[in-house]
Amino acid sequence: MDDTHERLTPDEAVEPAAPDAPETETPEDDVPAEKRAFWETASEAVHAQARQRHYLTLTDLCAQTEKERDEARALMEEARTRPEYADVYVYEGAKDLYYYIYPELAHNYVRGVAMAQENDLPRIIAEVVRYESKTYPRATDIKTFTRFPYHYTVIQVRRMLERMARQSEYADLERYTSGQKNEYIFSTRHLSRRYAAFLVEQSEDKRLWM
Repeated sequence: MDDTHERLTPDEAVEPAAPDAPETETPEDDVPAEKRAFWETASEAVHAQARQRHYLTLTDLCAQTEKERDEARALMEEARTRPEYADVYVYEGAKDLYYYIYPELAHNYVRGVAMAQENDLPRIIAEVVRYESKTYPRATDIKTFTRFPYHYTVIQVRRMLERMARQSEYADLERYTSGQKNEYIFSTRHLSRRYAAFLVEQSEDKRLWM
């Protein structure tokens, strides 16, 4: 069967040189110097905090750069769309924005510390429980909120859960007491009560034999 594609000799395969194209500006050249200076300053500030195992809040960024909140936030949103700042992430809390470097800081770590900083216990409980129910999946031990970075007491958590039970936005959060009399919380958005109970009892059985 004949080859339907013509074979070219080395001389024929060389394409003639194209005329020199006019020089064009790169996207980087289009960025105003003031904006790029802010991005560099902000990026270094976030990296400096990450080296200390911490984040940089929008409030602190504004104080360092003498920018208004809306302007600084918009500039950071634009910076994070560019590949050179792809390692800068942000967690949006109830009271502030928290910029951090991943993977130097884990997403869950920043979220937990930021929520603890804002001392918003209902949001802490809801976000942690829903995340663990969906991601692992597992029910959340109530003692989770007594440890770093939260440091609440079990009594505080129980009282808050009683209040939250009367609010429709937390209707998916339910409690379960294991056979070992340990308390757990799970989200019915992601776990049925039967499955949550199964996961809890299975986990506790494994711990008994370890």
